[in-house]
Amino acid sequence: MFGLSDESSVKTRKVVEDCVQLKKDGKRTLIVLHRKKHFDVLTSALEKQGLSVAIWNGSINQKRRSELLREWQWVRDNDAVAKEALANTKLGNSAYPNFADLIGSYWQIPDVLLLQSRAGGVGLNL
Repeated sequence: MFGLSDESSVKTRKVVEDCVQLKKDGKRTLIVLHRKKHFDVLTSALEKQGLSVAIWNGSINQKRRSELLREWQWVRDNDAVAKEALANTKLGNSAYPNFADLIGSYWQIPDVLLLQSRAGGVGLNL
C-alpha cells in the first residue's frame, strides 16, 4: 500500500479513520501490509487513536501465532451466537452490546491485526 509514508498522509489517516469506525461498529480489522516501515507508521497512528494492535510477521514465534489465530477466530465465530443468547435473557443486548469487545478485552485480542504478506502462510484462514 503506497502512501503510508507517515502518520499525516491521507492514506494513513483514512485507514485509521476506517479502523476506528469498525471498532465502533463492533468489528475487528485485518490489514495486510508488505513493508516494515508501513507497520511502524500504522501501528503508531492506530495506537494514538486508542486502538490495540498486533503484528503478525516473521518475527513472532509459532506459539504466539497459534494463540493469536485461535483467539481471533473464536471471537469471530462466536460473537453472533453470544449476542443471540444474551438477547433471550433478562439482560438483553444492552448488557453486553459487543460480545467481541468483552471477550477481546479479557483475552487482550487486538482491535487491528497487521499481517505481513509473506508471513501469512499457506492455508491461513482468518
